[in-house]
Amino acid sequence: MLQNAMRNLIDNALKYAPDETVVTVKVSGAPRLAVSVMDEGPGFAADEVQTLSGRFVRGKGIDNKVGSGLGLTIAQEVAVAHGGEMNLSNTPEGGACVTFYF
Repeated sequence: MLQNAMRNLIDNALKYAPDETVVTVKVSGAPRLAVSVMDEGPGFAADEVQTLSGRFVRGKGIDNKVGSGLGLTIAQEVAVAHGGEMNLSNTPEGGACVTFYF
């Protein structure tokens, strides 16, 4: 399940960020285990961050990208099933960042 969740996050980063973008996966262990997937795209709209992990919810400005609006929902459910949580934020440079905390 964790593998599928991470695949969803990386796929989203590659799909919604500009072409030739860098996608970074960062793992840290202090103060608790965190796994982050970050891109160099426009980031999450501030008014959507709280709702994007809902079923069938897709963000604004996705152009003609194919998707069902379930990737973040699945990722969040996997994090919770493993006793963790998922956080959506933007990097200081403006790209999207999704972090699992365990």
